[in-house]
Amino acid sequence: MLSLYTVLLVAVAIPLSLAAPDAHLQGLLKQAADIQPWMLEIRRHLHQWPETMYDEHNTSAYLRQQLDSLAISYQHPVAETGIVATIGKGGPVVGLRTDIDALPIQEQTGLPFASKGKVEEERNLGTHSTQKGVGGLYEVEHDGHACFSRQSHGQ
Repeated sequence: MLSLYTVLLVAVAIPLSLAAPDAHLQGLLKQAADIQPWMLEIRRHLHQWPETMYDEHNTSAYLRQQLDSLAISYQHPVAETGIVATIGKGGPVVGLRTDIDALPIQEQTGLPFASKGKVEEERNLGTHSTQKGVGGLYEVEHDGHACFSRQSHGQ
């Protein structure tokens, strides 16, 4: 199982890999390389199926399914679609916060993993009113946030 410490260390260490060919560091880099396809799959899934604020029901279900596959306990719902996962016991404690909402912007990148959601109607992001079925785009890397947070819980 990959620990949060390992993931964070690897995130910092990757740019240093050429400068410090330490055996431990090389092992961490190998672990990171081994899970890269898995991380990419999760990120692309989240990117293809964005949900706007207060409508992230499928996103939340997908992330809970991922936590279940790792036998990680969590509380749900928190503020409707939120999840609070707990890993380990005692301290020290590290908190990670992940945004999972998308912006109501129609993606036009043409990428094979482009958003499959269709923006039917933009909405006032300052209110709780939503348009069910509105797609969008993870324009501010929320898919990456959720993927990284998910990976930090271990494989």
